[in-house]
Amino acid sequence: MKRTAALCVAVFTLASLLGMGVAKAAPAYVFRVGAAVEDITPDAMPCADYPGPCFPDNKGVWLGGYGLGAAHRQSNGVVDHRISARAMVIANHAGNTLAFAMNETQGMFAAYQQGPYGLDDARRQINLATGIPMNHIVLGSDHSHASVDTTFVWGGVPDNYLKFIHDQIIKSVVAAYHNQVPATISVGSFDDPGYDGDQLGIPGAPDQDYVDKTIRVLQAKRMSAHGKPAGNAVVTFIEAPFHPTSYGSSHSSSGTSSIDSDWPGRVADWAASNFGGIGVGWEGDIGRQGSDGGEGRIEAAALSAMGTTMTPITDGTIDGRVQLMTEEITNPVYIWFLNGARLAAPVLCAGGADVNQPYGTPPAIQGGGLSLCSPTPRANTLPYGAVATSGLWATTFRIGDVLFSGGPGEVYPNLAETVRQTIPGARHFYLGLAQDQVGYIIGPATQWPAVVAVRDAEGNDNGLFNGGPTIGDHLVCEHIIAAAAMGFTAVNVPSYCAVVTASDPVSSALADQYGLS
Repeated sequence: MKRTAALCVAVFTLASLLGMGVAKAAPAYVFRVGAAVEDITPDAMPCADYPGPCFPDNKGVWLGGYGLGAAHRQSNGVVDHRISARAMVIANHAGNTLAFAMNETQGMFAAYQQGPYGLDDARRQINLATGIPMNHIVLGSDHSHASVDTTFVWGGVPDNYLKFIHDQIIKSVVAAYHNQVPATISVGSFDDPGYDGDQLGIPGAPDQDYVDKTIRVLQAKRMSAHGKPAGNAVVTFIEAPFHPTSYGSSHSSSGTSSIDSDWPGRVADWAASNFGGIGVGWEGDIGRQGSDGGEGRIEAAALSAMGTTMTPITDGTIDGRVQLMTEEITNPVYIWFLNGARLAAPVLCAGGADVNQPYGTPPAIQGGGLSLCSPTPRANTLPYGAVATSGLWATTFRIGDVLFSGGPGEVYPNLAETVRQTIPGARHFYLGLAQDQVGYIIGPATQWPAVVAVRDAEGNDNGLFNGGPTIGDHLVCEHIIAAAAMGFTAVNVPSYCAVVTASDPVSSALADQYGLS
């Protein structure tokens, strides 16, 4: 009798709650979502369409990521995993649209000195082809240490191949825009408890021991013509805070330097094979965080996320902001790195360089300091460079209750965590190498001297490839300001934000000039 009575009470209570609406979850918002992928492996470039040096067998392409200009980092013609440009486009009922695109290279600049081949140039072309506002387009690179050197620190690529990558990025986003179908979007995350990152252990600098262990997943599933879930994925987007160094400087299948997308491309293809549609892998807040096992543990965590934590986006709000940050650069090596004149007389490389390369010899370390054969060709005109000041991008997107923050380099994980703690009402993604690749982004500024001293003492390039002490704080503040402007509640906003953002260009004229509007 007692069990029967209890059951009756439970049924009555459930019915009452349903009647009051307490137990009813808000319905998933139906977006329009499209995705596409285009091959950017060197042998995919149609040589007839891109006059100049062409390497259909992939030989002669310099790969980035290890040492500086080491001769063994030239591709041997083997492709362990093809590299791609992958795009995702999401729109709401009002037609507000966001575009995401990842290219699987060492890292592309916002703009290049040798021609209109940078990510900003691609954003402008995407805007012209689709009408998606510049403020709503984020382009990034996967930073694979086994992919082509689009930063030119290790020897670079021919200009015609750089243009091919640029064209394929545009093609992928335009295809995704035209591929849009009705879909619901769910988001989830799962921690990898075994991941320990790369702690510095600096006394008085606890932020530098923060480790991001979370793999984050966004999956869009197609709706049928009758408005019912169709089950198959349109796109599966996976962000992980692991450095794309899973395959080292050489790969087991070839024994020497071969092309590979590293985990972002491999995880993307795994997702497409298992769930349908297109996969996109994007590295997150990877500063001082190694790969630690590669795609296997990322895939396992992504499966756990999809099996346990995925919940739909129920709000169709879409918004975006790509803010230009004017930033003082204090690292003298980096002033040269960001603003060097490509046409300046090159320094002769050390022995072992192949002087017959059709697009220049690789860089080398010279006695007494850093000396590259050709200055790094990031654009050195406004807004990108002006001696000791550079223009950098802070990207912030909103989809419902999901906040995407993106930094133009290898952002340290404590910076992304500051955004997450300051905007507690959002579900968060962090996009590394978004819109540019300007190296390691370290913060807070108060811990800068200790971080650089430790990294320099260890011989790690984190102490070399970073611009200055305030970039990290500045970036965090722009994310917080943008999130608040988009309707999120910000708490405990750092007091320095008003100072570090004061010089940012905000006039409509500057916005138009720099493609922000």
